[in-house]
Amino acid sequence: MTSDATIQGQARFFHHLFGGISAAALRCALELDIAGIINRHQGPITLSQIAHGIGSSSLDVDSLSRLMRFLVHQQIFDQHESEENRSIPSTSVQSFS
Repeated sequence: MTSDATIQGQARFFHHLFGGISAAALRCALELDIAGIINRHQGPITLSQIAHGIGSSSLDVDSLSRLMRFLVHQQIFDQHESEENRSIPSTSVQSFS
């Protein structure tokens, strides 16, 4: 049987893990105007096109890729893979939910 202290500790852990990470990811997406970049593109857009739309010379594309995978997992964006992007997962996003 699990003790109340263990359950409370697990609840705090998951609250911080999911609440904090989700909030930070959403904040990054808002500050980078990812939704605006996607909506202005008016169709499926690749990760490199999103990176180009952000327009920062110091942008870490690997970090952007992780951010986008997380946002797709959280169902903030939808992912759609085409034939030419089949080997590169999580690079194509179609809509802002």
